[in-house]
Amino acid sequence: MTAAEEKRQFEEYSKAMGDYLQISDKIMALAREGNGKDAMTLMRGDSSKINTRVRGLVDTMVKTNVDGGINAYKTGSESYQDSRSLIIAVLIVSISLGMLLAYAIARIVSLPLQDAVRVAQTVAAGDLTSNIQSNTSDETGLLLQALKEMNQSLLQV
Repeated sequence: MTAAEEKRQFEEYSKAMGDYLQISDKIMALAREGNGKDAMTLMRGDSSKINTRVRGLVDTMVKTNVDGGINAYKTGSESYQDSRSLIIAVLIVSISLGMLLAYAIARIVSLPLQDAVRVAQTVAAGDLTSNIQSNTSDETGLLLQALKEMNQSLLQV
């Protein structure tokens, strides 16, 4: 239902309610004048018809509002489901990327350390002929450089 339709319904209701109140005032005036018979005739005739019309208009407005509420609920539920699916997809992608980054960082750290362990084991076994290369200036690169210098010092002894 559109706002224009609701406005039209309310205007129609307001007009009918105004008509009903006018007749109600006439009935009250007739009753005060002691003209109960005419008051009853007016109440059972025009007043009853307009009252029925007002109740029908109220029922129509209530139905319009209930239908609007149902549509709003459906729209909200669809938005919720769409948002929920999007959030789950973003979480899955984020977790996957996080795992890939963790693996890559672990490889970046572990490979030079594995080289350093290999060199240290070679030196410990008494083989001082290994060629030690250090291509980085981070902590593992400094460790490999220190092992290279230690290996060269041992070769000179």
